[in-house]
Amino acid sequence: LLASSDCGSAESQPARHSALRPRCCSPKDLVKKEVHLQHRLGVVRGVVYLPPDACDRSCPAVVQNLGSYSALQAIQGEAPLFATRGYAYLLAWNEGSKEEVADRVFERWAADADAILEWLGQQPWCDGRVVTHGSSLMGSTSFALVQAAQGDVASCDAQPRRPTVCAAVPALSFSRVHPTVFLGGHGLAAELVLRFLWLAERGARDGELRGLSYAGAMLGFFGLEEMPGLRAATLERPSFDADVRLWGRPNALWRGGTLAREPSDGFWEGGRDVLCDLGHLGKRCPPLLLVTGWWDIFLQQALDDFAAATFARGEAGSVKLVVYAGGHFEVSLSRGRDLALSALAWYDKHLGMTNRAGAEVKEGGGRRSPVCVQLYGGRAGDMIDLQAWPPPGGTVRALYLNPVAGAGGGAARLGTLRAAPPTTEEACALRYVYDPRTPTPYAGGGWLNFRKDGPRPQRRIERRRDVLVFTSEAFPENADLVGVVRATLHMRCSAPECDVLARLCVVRAPRGLGLLSPDCLSALGGGTSLNLCEAIERVDFKENRVAGVGTGPRAAPLDDRPRRVDLRLGGIGCRVHAGDRVRLQVCSAAHPRAMRHPLQAPGEDWLGEGSLGSPATLELVSDAEHPSCVQLPVLDVELARWTSVGRLGRGDVLETEGGGLRTWVRDSIDRRSTGYSGAERGSGGLSA
Repeated sequence: LLASSDCGSAESQPARHSALRPRCCSPKDLVKKEVHLQHRLGVVRGVVYLPPDACDRSCPAVVQNLGSYSALQAIQGEAPLFATRGYAYLLAWNEGSKEEVADRVFERWAADADAILEWLGQQPWCDGRVVTHGSSLMGSTSFALVQAAQGDVASCDAQPRRPTVCAAVPALSFSRVHPTVFLGGHGLAAELVLRFLWLAERGARDGELRGLSYAGAMLGFFGLEEMPGLRAATLERPSFDADVRLWGRPNALWRGGTLAREPSDGFWEGGRDVLCDLGHLGKRCPPLLLVTGWWDIFLQQALDDFAAATFARGEAGSVKLVVYAGGHFEVSLSRGRDLALSALAWYDKHLGMTNRAGAEVKEGGGRRSPVCVQLYGGRAGDMIDLQAWPPPGGTVRALYLNPVAGAGGGAARLGTLRAAPPTTEEACALRYVYDPRTPTPYAGGGWLNFRKDGPRPQRRIERRRDVLVFTSEAFPENADLVGVVRATLHMRCSAPECDVLARLCVVRAPRGLGLLSPDCLSALGGGTSLNLCEAIERVDFKENRVAGVGTGPRAAPLDDRPRRVDLRLGGIGCRVHAGDRVRLQVCSAAHPRAMRHPLQAPGEDWLGEGSLGSPATLELVSDAEHPSCVQLPVLDVELARWTSVGRLGRGDVLETEGGGLRTWVRDSIDRRSTGYSGAERGSGGLSA
């Protein structure tokens, strides 16, 4: 540990854990020092900003670790926000050869975190309390810091020479690697992994690209829908060589990960998968403020982390989830200042620091509830308080896949979504052909793809012949869809195995000049279709075959027993306005977001050198015996806000955020209630 401090030795450091924040100071008064650490895997460099009185009074330390993204050092611009309010601020990053950094990204996060904590424990100005936050990769290095601070530490007051993390704000990030990389065991997130490793290999590596080369590379990464060379690299076989095709060098993580596909494989040990085991931390899990977006890459992991941390902490107010209506880049860029202020407020709350900032500082949007979400399509700035995730008090509305009466030609792949399943006479059987040589692309919900981030128009996807499209009638009134969307599909396939993807969209009603669009006269109808959530699953069709295209070993006689496919499309928070419709897409690829299925011959590796198989025919069945449907979570927001009030007496009065009064006339309402079948709306509001 090569860094030193001018504030004296650790033995002479002042009393730790001051409950009061030192007086606020000006940014020009801060003390800035460079940090240089050496550990078994390489070098960590950084810069620390100290309050001017750090030599007289110890203080907690804010840590942000850039990991391999050393080119992002400009983020230290937020240092004064913390250092002028009584915190030391440390920004760290790692350095070394590509073999030391890009090949060992996840291992370095754990090793770097351990070295940083050891160094902080030796600094006289550090009072033993550490807090950490960051977005995207820096949120994941925050998780690594939380894990590194564990061991024999039982509380924030233990082991004064070994700091512990007392609060953390990981945003748009993940505590585990494998579930996202392998799509929960149903594929490979090729675009995400290759883009991420490209940044570690070249794009975010300090000094790797300069001048016009850097400008061109950033334009290709952020400015184009398709990163130059990426689609071609993922379509060629074997897939193991995509790294060499894209940046000219084998990467150990890409090569090892594409071969070791099970989380139990030894490759994923040593920090390559589990960055922080929240479920086993118990009370040692620090207070967590988790921030994500409805279209974030790591939405599902944030929801899982929230559940695990809530269980581990076992107390109210110490774990919070905030979900914004945006994708990975949108939330990070538009909410950057909010995230920093939320982190400051979260630290103040859980370290007992007095806020003397003079500016309004709110934790997690200023809400007190454990879950705070923003509805897509709601009023700008509106956030909804919930008491749990998924929110109790809602209802599930099933919409069944039905055929379009008299459909033919291009409309033969279109259907409707209705409240009632099809009758025997209305049986629906729609087909499409999946060809691995021209796999279905995607538009919207991009993973580390700026131009496809968040919700995007779906018209060009829905026009393709390898996509089935089912659309509902217009909603007669507003509806808030908040919760987990699920779909049940009954399908057959001419191949023994294939992927099935379901994507829920909202179709905004055309307004103004949109009513004059030619799309209003098309089979799909008018309006803008926008992606909300989706899931892909690898399905075994060996016993559920349908006649294929042409002849050959893949063709099989028609089997009347379709395979039931249950998909969990994920979390959603969307306001559907009166006149809007919802839409379900069904296809077999979203390449390169998910690596396409090659329909390889039996016995061949799906990422290996074998040739591509013949196109597969898939048939979706929906009839009285096999009702395919999508299940929408419809939430009464007013009821959801009140699910944690406990027991209410007859005639008790509650006041909502909007100031309206609701009188409850039931004797009691239990906090575990999941529905309110006796509730009805009257002139006075809601009554039971």
